[in-house]
Amino acid sequence: MTMINAKSAVWMVVGAVACLGPCGCLSPSNGSNASPVGVADGQPQPGGIVQPGSTVPGAVGTTPGVGTTPGVGTAGPEGVVPGAVVPGPGGVATTPDGMVPGPGGVPTTPGVATTPTPEPTPSGPVSCSNADKSIIPIDETGWVARDCNNVGIQGAFYCYDDGVNPSGCTADSPPFVAGKGLCLKGNTTEDDTYAAWGAGIGFSMNETGEVDGAASVKMAYDATTTGLLGFNVQITGDTGGLPIRVAFTKVEAPDTPSPFVEVPGASPTPYEILIADATVPPDWEVCEGAECEADASSIFDLQIQVVGGNEAADYDFCVESIVPITDGSAPVNQGGTLSDYGSPQCDQYQGIDIGPYRVQNNRYNGANHCIQAKFDGARKGGFSLSDVSANVPTGGAPASYPSLVYGWHVDGRFYGEYQSAKTLSSIGSIPSDVSFTVPGSGRYNMSYDNWINSGASAASDQGTLEQMIWLNFRDTTPIGTRVDTATIAGQQWDVWYGPNNGFNTVSYIRATNTTAATLDLKEFMDDTVARGYAQGSDYLLGIQAGFELWEANQNFSVDSFSVSVN
Repeated sequence: MTMINAKSAVWMVVGAVACLGPCGCLSPSNGSNASPVGVADGQPQPGGIVQPGSTVPGAVGTTPGVGTTPGVGTAGPEGVVPGAVVPGPGGVATTPDGMVPGPGGVPTTPGVATTPTPEPTPSGPVSCSNADKSIIPIDETGWVARDCNNVGIQGAFYCYDDGVNPSGCTADSPPFVAGKGLCLKGNTTEDDTYAAWGAGIGFSMNETGEVDGAASVKMAYDATTTGLLGFNVQITGDTGGLPIRVAFTKVEAPDTPSPFVEVPGASPTPYEILIADATVPPDWEVCEGAECEADASSIFDLQIQVVGGNEAADYDFCVESIVPITDGSAPVNQGGTLSDYGSPQCDQYQGIDIGPYRVQNNRYNGANHCIQAKFDGARKGGFSLSDVSANVPTGGAPASYPSLVYGWHVDGRFYGEYQSAKTLSSIGSIPSDVSFTVPGSGRYNMSYDNWINSGASAASDQGTLEQMIWLNFRDTTPIGTRVDTATIAGQQWDVWYGPNNGFNTVSYIRATNTTAATLDLKEFMDDTVARGYAQGSDYLLGIQAGFELWEANQNFSVDSFSVSVN
């Protein structure tokens, strides 16, 4: 009988060479971006990275720049993004640039990566801690057997950190906390070199385990054969406002950033992380096209990392559950009541992706406020504003437009579910529901902001048509002049039209204010075409809903919003 020792993988890497790319990343690269990725056969890797599962000291460490000093940990070639400056463990360079692996030696980075003492090889059937095989079991063993889940995943959980700041990652055991899951607790510091890149929890997805005394072997997992689309991941606790990046590594030991999905920290609602959504940002300039995207047929590890380097913060978070999403499984997030999604975001243009939409703070003209995204886990999104301060004259641009985005934004990118513009004539319906809360004072409107263009994309708002639908307003007036009235969705609307800094705007102003509406936005599109402001061959680029603020010092909220283009 073939025996498998479930405790064959290294649980921890502390002080391995690791870093973040521009705004952070999740993958190792020689002299640039590095984070541990398990290598079960224990072979040394260039750059001195001790991989989870490795028992052999690594090769020479690398730092950005051209190496000039021979000896241990000499400098390597320049990295593509800021790299770590921690020397690799052991090894003696044999060429001036320090890139030829040495013969090994004593690790010179803080901490030691070791293999746990093997437990007795099981002699009977695999024992699963979970009766429900639709989930990935998380328990004190840190091992997932293939027999204990429905998608054929087998491998070990591990933790890792930058070796600069504490994380609570300890040697010889998975970071398991009873009743909470896999947990890390520590802090990050601001570090423009990204040597202090943070910490994470990893999970190898296709590992043999120790078979009949032979070392465990890590292989690629092919999600296309099991119908695995991604995971619902529950992250609880607090990340101190720091984001979490969930990555799918494409090879056993990547030397470029791995595709990831960024989520805004801990949340009471599980995150739906789809393999198809994972990507390396194009502006990192480390890959092109398909190279930047996750490969569902070749996934080695799932990695969940709190992002350090950008700011100092304390974190104490746990990965509570991991549930595979398959093409035949019932969705975990059924929808319903909206709850806070991640942490409040206060930066000027900070945005948060929630299911079909993106929530954006978007304070571009002197306003100040923080935005808290809300999500029901399915199709309804929303947000609340706090610490609101805005005061600019009426008649000009508003101070901000905090909003939900469905599709194109004026930065030229598409967000959320609507990724490919459709012509107005090809659209059958655009059902939308919205409810919101506004204060009894100030100067503002609550509006849809829809963008139409002669082409299927646009680099900016120049030359486009902006279509606004005002549901509620106070002491403000639209762009242009009033040209007509219209009856749409059983309500009367004043129609305004005029130029606006390189593009035209048509606005529909509801005759009476409301705080909730159920609309088919296609009716507004048809009216705009009938008036000659747009053509049926023009494209609907995107839809937004939120508040234009001129003067405000009280809080606003979109309590529920949904839209789809059919």
